[in-house]
Amino acid sequence: MVDPREAKEAKKYVLPGYLQRNVLQSEPAMDESIMKLLAWMDKFFTYTAFDITGEVIFSQPFGFLEKGEDLHGSIAMVWGVEAYITFVGYFQWIHRLLSNPFTTWLGILPMGHIYDTTMAALSERQKNSDARFDLAAHWFQGLERAKKEGSKIFDLRCLQAFASSNVTAASETVSAGLQSFVYHLLRQPDGWQRIRDEIEAARKDGRCEREIISYEDAVALPYLQAAVKEVGFPRVASKGGVTIGDTTFPEGVTLSINTWVIHHSKEFWGPDAREFKPERWLQDDIASKEKYFIPWGAGYTSCPGQTIAKMQLFKIAASIVRDYDIRQVDPNKEWKWAAHFTAIPWVQYIGRDYLVRTKRHRKSEWRVLTSQTIGVEFASKIIKVGTGARRKRIKLQLWDTAGTERFRSVSRSYYRGAAGAVLVYDVTSHDSFRGLQPFLNDARALASPNLTTILVGNKLDLANDGNLIDLPPPTPSSTSSSIPPYGTTPTSTTLGTQMRATIAPEGREISAAEASRWAGGLQIPVTMEVSAFSGEGVDEVFGRLARMILTKIELGEIDPDDPMSGIQYGDGGMWNAGASDGASIKSGMTADSAVIGGVRRRRGRGGKRSQNWGGMREWEDVFTLSRGRGRGNCC
Repeated sequence: MVDPREAKEAKKYVLPGYLQRNVLQSEPAMDESIMKLLAWMDKFFTYTAFDITGEVIFSQPFGFLEKGEDLHGSIAMVWGVEAYITFVGYFQWIHRLLSNPFTTWLGILPMGHIYDTTMAALSERQKNSDARFDLAAHWFQGLERAKKEGSKIFDLRCLQAFASSNVTAASETVSAGLQSFVYHLLRQPDGWQRIRDEIEAARKDGRCEREIISYEDAVALPYLQAAVKEVGFPRVASKGGVTIGDTTFPEGVTLSINTWVIHHSKEFWGPDAREFKPERWLQDDIASKEKYFIPWGAGYTSCPGQTIAKMQLFKIAASIVRDYDIRQVDPNKEWKWAAHFTAIPWVQYIGRDYLVRTKRHRKSEWRVLTSQTIGVEFASKIIKVGTGARRKRIKLQLWDTAGTERFRSVSRSYYRGAAGAVLVYDVTSHDSFRGLQPFLNDARALASPNLTTILVGNKLDLANDGNLIDLPPPTPSSTSSSIPPYGTTPTSTTLGTQMRATIAPEGREISAAEASRWAGGLQIPVTMEVSAFSGEGVDEVFGRLARMILTKIELGEIDPDDPMSGIQYGDGGMWNAGASDGASIKSGMTADSAVIGGVRRRRGRGGKRSQNWGGMREWEDVFTLSRGRGRGNCC
């Protein structure tokens, strides 16, 4: 499928299954396959990749790890599939000639075994109504939706094509990535140990303790993030044509970008572009270069299953580094690569001839782990905008990213395609305000070209001058009738008669005027001040963000049909059709990196919460911190 419009229409029916919150539901199933891998370390990484793909898509592994062999020669066929895809991608008429019912029946095409395996699993999954709501369930749901909407693009055959391409692409990408991860880190003087030191530090905080390291814990390891990125290290010629090197391509010619060439360009990545150097991802200026990092494709050709692949890579890599000591038997023996649709190492396994591993001693006692906010939190909210015939229901998909430097490399990956950003600082902290610039730079470099930004000062309840710290809530008998009711003044510090806010000793350090001047100089159109504690102004932040984005769409400044706009049409139909579910807007939330004294969820001692909290409960988890974050974090 090379037509961008057809590709976009087909993808909209399968993309819900790839959302991070849906993929995370398959994490326990992934753990079962990874545990089998740890018992078969001298067998193929590819076994694990295939079985996890089966678990995530069909709720059932293919059985490679269980049997310890290449079932039906499926893995061996990957080489043929890669070469075939590379060739017919340029000569599509050959594919149309070969992919007829007769040649399919003969089984002479290189993807025959994989196709048969996938179709059998898909058929079995369709009959199994008791399976969990996995990726295939989302696809079948999308198929029913396509039928109702009369789509001529997405049908059962298209769904089958997505399934077979997912099995091939997901398994080979993860397999090659894991092999590259182990190989290159072993040839780094201290790479393996540096990641292990990160893990040991995390274990002191109660993280990375599960038998299989959780995705949340894995993505919170900065050097692991950098190492995984390093191993991963449709375009039409514009009007008048384009010249690349010594070659000029006429207008209208479809161009393909070679990922390997982009990732090894010294022009983009500097003189060490061809060196394995995870440290490049920890540099301050990396945000400006990340737009050239395209291991998962770009635009309408980007891989929808990258969420699944990333979860596998991070979990497996972290668990192996923590639990195994690995060395290369012959350090002088180097890998060779074959460049097909992806670059594949000739040595397709980690065997006794190449690696020696020793299971590390691990503590026998286990602790109960609490759910912590690591790196990012996800939430969504329906916003109603306008009245009468112009009324719209907009769904905001909110990624609340951590504000510490420790998680900055993680946070940047969630900025891509964001339509809006809420930049948050602490009104009682100059340090948090001064730390905003890097996050703004990252958002503007990586998010939608028409990014809508709002600057928000939090902790308004602490902004009053005074020296009152952790005061107990006033009792009805001691509450003066002159205390203003909740929400009547911008600096209100009371919640009816039930709760009184804590006031910082220093009070406000950043005035609204100072914040406004800074925002004006950087073309941030809106500044606001809120209190996550009392709920004051929080709903208005997201309501205003939604209205600003909607206005840009109506004025033609944002095209929802552009994949990079960050906008998706909802189930109600097209925007201009007047549907109630006009759009789904992905809004990337950023936070500052140097707050003195993190925001805490605070409750009064005794009594119930005031009923005046109202809608704030819906936003509390988005705008305040979980107890897993300590000092130096922001909302």
